[in-house]
Amino acid sequence: MSFNLNSYLNTVKKAVRDDAPKLREAAGDALYYALCATPLLALGQLGSPEAITAGAGALVGSVGGNLLANVAQKVKDEGQTDVPDILSQAAREDGRLLEALDSVS
Repeated sequence: MSFNLNSYLNTVKKAVRDDAPKLREAAGDALYYALCATPLLALGQLGSPEAITAGAGALVGSVGGNLLANVAQKVKDEGQTDVPDILSQAAREDGRLLEALDSVS
């Protein structure tokens, strides 16, 4: 079988067209996680191990706050009023939220 450029290009176009939604989602996820990781760069500049540990603790605490804020925004967007049920469902879906709720109580 000889190489046919047009056949190859058609195969690549079809593959990209079929996977375009997945590629868009992956690109969005990659950007989101890269932005979320940027505070970690500052931890390396703190110098002493004690300062890095304290900074990491503050960063982890803010992640819990952000998870709770996401749930609150979801409640507001969907107009739901049964917040305890929503929190328990979200905690089952995301273990980090359960840890954040445990640290609050």
